[in-house]
Amino acid sequence: MILTNERSFFRRWFSQERLRQSLRNLQSTGIVHSTLELPAFFFYVLSPEKAIDLLIKTKVQETQEIQHGKKEMLTLWQIPDYR
Repeated sequence: MILTNERSFFRRWFSQERLRQSLRNLQSTGIVHSTLELPAFFFYVLSPEKAIDLLIKTKVQETQEIQHGKKEMLTLWQIPDYR
């Protein structure tokens, strides 16, 4: 499957900027790669199952980071008592 900025099925559903952002996010996770030529061609590297597993792993890590920072976040949100 090859995705291009010009002929992509997804172009009908996303604005061009949202498409670029989505493709950049997929590139940063290693799910898709692009060519250097213009217009750029995007192609997937992983199988759909591996891509979903990678996305799940990323979301789990993000959730764990938030949980570890919970106490600090609550401290920052406290309103000082000026009585």
